[in-house]
Amino acid sequence: LKTSFEGVGMFSLAEKLSSIFSLASFSIFTVLLPNKAKEIRERKNYSIKTSILLSIIIFSCAIFMSLLAKSMLYLLFAKYINILPIFYILIFSASFYAISGFLDNFFYVKEKTTTLLLINASKIITLIISVFYLTQIFGIIGTAYANLVTSILFTGITFLIILKTR
Repeated sequence: LKTSFEGVGMFSLAEKLSSIFSLASFSIFTVLLPNKAKEIRERKNYSIKTSILLSIIIFSCAIFMSLLAKSMLYLLFAKYINILPIFYILIFSASFYAISGFLDNFFYVKEKTTTLLLINASKIITLIISVFYLTQIFGIIGTAYANLVTSILFTGITFLIILKTR
């Protein structure tokens, strides 16, 4: 998709549809985060196993949603079936952002919010720069790629920082 009003509209639709996944992920976190915080406070240690398990579940949900997307989109929005590539990219981007959001809990519990501020500020700057460059190169789909690259990069960075400081 090239950068145009139609392309922007299609990106917006794909983004809105993928936000359903984000809302579902945050609903799950609302239930799990208090228990995770309690575990960290009691053990004085961060068990990475729960985060890995949750990451696998979230990623599996993204795969499942992607598999359903084509038929659902065809039934509901057949006219816009060509947004599928953007939708797939945004779904996986949302899954990595969701995993990162769950990992952020570590910094709140350990009272390392300055580290979290630096991570998130860097994430925003990286996203802005990558959107600027990738949109110029790839058009509207470049914006989706920018989201994916930034989400993967900063989920990895957050994970590595947790491993170093736990």
